[in-house]
Amino acid sequence: MSFELQNVRRVFSLQANTWDMKKNLIMSKHGETRRLYQLLKDIIKKNDYVLDMGCGTGKVTKHILNEYPHAHVFSADISLNMLKNLNNKIANGNCLLMDGERNSFCDNVFDVVAAQQFLHHTASPSLVLNEIYRITKTNGHFLLLTVGDEHHKNVFPYEGIGMLQDPFGRVSKEEIIHLLEKSHFIVDQVIADFFQFEFLSFDYYVDFIYSIGSLHKIYQYNEPPATVRSYLRKLLIDAGQIRADGTVFLDGHYISIVARKNPILRKVI
Repeated sequence: MSFELQNVRRVFSLQANTWDMKKNLIMSKHGETRRLYQLLKDIIKKNDYVLDMGCGTGKVTKHILNEYPHAHVFSADISLNMLKNLNNKIANGNCLLMDGERNSFCDNVFDVVAAQQFLHHTASPSLVLNEIYRITKTNGHFLLLTVGDEHHKNVFPYEGIGMLQDPFGRVSKEEIIHLLEKSHFIVDQVIADFFQFEFLSFDYYVDFIYSIGSLHKIYQYNEPPATVRSYLRKLLIDAGQIRADGTVFLDGHYISIVARKNPILRKVI
């Protein structure tokens, strides 16, 4: 699977105004999906320089600003509309428009870089990780939350083809550790969280995966075809994920990782 960054930018720019409403489409969610916040608690220190990479409308940024008021917080995203919405809510002056593969920060700037549900929307995860490594201080931390290989696997079997090729950008624990270590990060902690989504109806489910860009990712960030609803309905029915009352349930799997910049290898080779 290959896609153009301009298409990614277009998709998320269009989703920006309704981005914060997507949670209203979920009837319930059972299990841990906020692991990144717990991990940040043990990492961020007073006066740390912190980057929320792929910040969207600022959910993680807002959390960091509220919980760690003495930190210097920066937010970066590929979509100007996302950043405008962030500033409307938070008024964080440190917002930058950039993609992860070519950011404008100097070397060794940040004590902590956090990226939630960001890496699988990039065209070259390896280049992005190299850049994050470059801008992180020696012994600084990178906290990543991404989609695991068992996410929706009962409907979309995972074929082990890697984050870039998988239609949802899923990745196994071993694969993501390999990517991080290839960029010379030291992986300190890996946590797999399993949970379940429930949606009031099939339409709510489709609207949800449309609203988060997952449906677009299946089609290389182009607009999904008109037949996509009948295609998804058949998949869900065949997998037994639509109950008699019409509600939809799906298994979820997130992987959270705490990695650290190698204190010996200061530059990516």
